[in-house]
Amino acid sequence: MIQHYQLKNDTIITLLYEKRYAKDITDSDIAIASNCASNEIKLVLFKTLEPTIALGKQQLSSYVDEDRIKEDGIQVMNKATSGTVVYLDGTEFTMTVAVGSDVIDADVVTTTTVQKVIVGVLNQVLHTLGVNSEIVTTNSTHEYKPAGCFNALTKNEIEVNGKKLAGCAFTRYKNVILGHMMIHTNKSYEVLNKYINDDSNVGPIALSECHSGMITPADIANGVYAVLYGMINE
Repeated sequence: MIQHYQLKNDTIITLLYEKRYAKDITDSDIAIASNCASNEIKLVLFKTLEPTIALGKQQLSSYVDEDRIKEDGIQVMNKATSGTVVYLDGTEFTMTVAVGSDVIDADVVTTTTVQKVIVGVLNQVLHTLGVNSEIVTTNSTHEYKPAGCFNALTKNEIEVNGKKLAGCAFTRYKNVILGHMMIHTNKSYEVLNKYINDDSNVGPIALSECHSGMITPADIANGVYAVLYGMINE
């Protein structure tokens, strides 16, 4: 269900497609946020051009096995948003979202407000594509903070059968809310287990494990754009 906030009628939505090397991911996101107008939503579906381990904004590289990563030629970078480590190889759905300060019709617009709206939209798109997904309503409990993003259920993300399907993180950059959303289309998430020490019993689930058909990252991105566009014109 989409959180009950309306988008203002003069909102502009832009959907872009990009290919990025690891070293360019964060700079590209900052540029997108810097050029996002107050009445604009920018959506950028991007494909990573090289195997990359992406840490959270303030997550230390000590969370991962740096020597092994170097031996295997994997790139490492820190995201512009919070959250924890993920593995990117270009097969996943990875979207940057920038939301201007005058888009959502609410008294106070916070990162949580924006996350609820955007994740609600993503969940609706997944339902339309035939995925039986649900929005996580409570955080999973752990004695430690898992290193891997997809190894814990976090409120206002998306799960299927108790496993995380969609991870996301939102932060404020000046007057813009900047966020990431990610879904593994296949079991590439298993690669990350080589490089992190994480014995969580939650674990991720890929689209290929919960849907028998073919869903591409572009299908999801186009769906998110269409639903948001419809909300503007309600």
